[in-house]
Amino acid sequence: MSIVGFQLFFLISVRIGSFMVSSPIFSMKSMPKLLKIGFVFIFSFLLFNVIPLDEGIINNNMLSYFMLIIKETIFGLILGYLTNIIFVSLQMAGQMIDFQSGFAIASSFDPVTGNRISLYGKIYYWLGLILFFVIDGHHYLLYSLAKSFELVSLTKFDLGNLGADTIGKFFTESFVIAFQIAVPLIFILLLSTIVVGLLARTVPQINIFILGLPLKVLVGILTMLVLLPAIGNQMINLIETLPYKMDRILTLFGG
Repeated sequence: MSIVGFQLFFLISVRIGSFMVSSPIFSMKSMPKLLKIGFVFIFSFLLFNVIPLDEGIINNNMLSYFMLIIKETIFGLILGYLTNIIFVSLQMAGQMIDFQSGFAIASSFDPVTGNRISLYGKIYYWLGLILFFVIDGHHYLLYSLAKSFELVSLTKFDLGNLGADTIGKFFTESFVIAFQIAVPLIFILLLSTIVVGLLARTVPQINIFILGLPLKVLVGILTMLVLLPAIGNQMINLIETLPYKMDRILTLFGG
């Protein structure tokens, strides 16, 4: 391998490694670091031998090469994080339900994601992750990563039309999606709160603080079990939008 070839191989490794740091699945802290490094090396080697690269663009200017490394790092991190918004939306939906059901205070540290997640947040996150593998979402994730080298050149500084307004739209979409997934259970829990309030007004002898919280917990669990097929279909529809989101991101970056 020539010096220029090694420079190109290193840029590929930087993009893939940065993508893995913030992307779903690969960013899990429970995944061995040696496995991540091996995947970066193997995938970079495969792409280096498959993707046609213009070696004449890279020169001996160390400053410009250093700027390319920074650009690839930023691009990989943003690309991985924007694809991870889907799972963030599922986790957000679960946290909304936890707030209504009284489980928000029972949040605990999740060693896999490195964040504090509540009960329904964990259920929604892991259910979405299982469905992601079932419908082969990880295959398209790898395909989009390989396709990014064709749409976004390694040797250009231009990051396309991706601005703060575009990133804001992705975050807005994630909040709307989370609310759509969580709204059925939130509506049922609000109805149970109203029923408990009416019951407290009609029967003052009942201790509403002792009755209200266990009742909301029971209603939340039973409702989730009944609506689980519908929730699963919503999650599948959400995960299936990943190819279109990735295409949008790559198109914006590629100008």
